[in-house]
Amino acid sequence: MTHPLARRLAAGAPDWARRPMLAWDHDELSRRRPFVTASEWRAFSTIELPEIVGTAHPDHAGLSRTQLLECGERMPHNLARAAENPGYYTDDGPKLPLMHYVGYAGGPLFVGRDGNHRTAIASCLLPLDHGTQHLAGVTIERHRHDAAAQDAYDELATLLAARRLRVQPLAIPRLLGRDDGPGWSCERFVPVVALFYQGGQREQLTLQQVADHAAALRRGTWPQRWAGWLRHALIHRPGRPRMQQP
Repeated sequence: MTHPLARRLAAGAPDWARRPMLAWDHDELSRRRPFVTASEWRAFSTIELPEIVGTAHPDHAGLSRTQLLECGERMPHNLARAAENPGYYTDDGPKLPLMHYVGYAGGPLFVGRDGNHRTAIASCLLPLDHGTQHLAGVTIERHRHDAAAQDAYDELATLLAARRLRVQPLAIPRLLGRDDGPGWSCERFVPVVALFYQGGQREQLTLQQVADHAAALRRGTWPQRWAGWLRHALIHRPGRPRMQQP
């Protein structure tokens, strides 16, 4: 039987709380990781509940917050706690246990390590009973991603494979430094791209060189600096035209 509080909250829920929660793409974060330039963690943050669009929990993705109110496995326990201590949702102090959210800078938020059921409650309780969409005291983890650097790297990797060059690109994030204080930290990175050649040679590229190498391969030429290194690396098939040298 549905908890009476769940029925009341679901009946008065805002439209955005009725939308299915999207799935946080863990694989996408892994692909972006070498091109993340900053990772920021902040406790005691305040968020707008509508900016939460999804969840990292695979069992809850696809459900709306109102559906989770009615069928969440741990919802009866959380509803009982909400009835006993509504100040947990309205107070500005840090949420304990924590409510954790993750996202990219400038983008929406996803429920992270903990807080799916309580997010569903807050999304309906606060607008209905308190006339607000603000939720304070939560923990946010955001990543800033250099999309242009990743696009240039992806193009270079695709062109190397298409030209059948025995060169392996690898992108890694280099830590520049870390700043922190009470309740916050920020790690700063720079993307680094290395090329591993047949025979064990290695070259480290700047992001501009990555783009220049991709442009040269796109034109059907070798980058000038490769002339002495890659003559042996090109595989020619019968009838396959040779790449021009610059």
